[in-house]
Amino acid sequence: MELPLLAALVVGGVTAVVALTVLLGWSASATLDATAARARFLLDFPDARIVELRLGDEGRAALLQLDDPIGSVGLVAVLGDRTFTRRLTGAGVRRVLEDDAGLTIHLRDTGAPSLRVGVSDPAARGAWRARLGAL
Repeated sequence: MELPLLAALVVGGVTAVVALTVLLGWSASATLDATAARARFLLDFPDARIVELRLGDEGRAALLQLDDPIGSVGLVAVLGDRTFTRRLTGAGVRRVLEDDAGLTIHLRDTGAPSLRVGVSDPAARGAWRARLGAL
């Protein structure tokens, strides 16, 4: 088989797989709402008592203030078409950066080294930054 024909078959096959994936919706990213974020966190941490929940503006992450002795913060985040949870304590958070659009949380977790949570409200953003900084 000649090289140009082989190259055309490979490129055509890859293009067909990508197009099929997009058309069938298999490439869609998950999103969160408050109910889904609460349910997802309680699935992994059934004993948690959630005091407050802040859904990120883009629906890809949520911060949860937990009622526990160490004052930890819960996190639910989207990674592709799945969600994952973390209970953040001082040992797990490296630093928190704030800008006009939200918070960037740098974790000591190699599976999720940093996460972006959109919080456009300045008062809420400052409050969550203070909570995360106090961990």
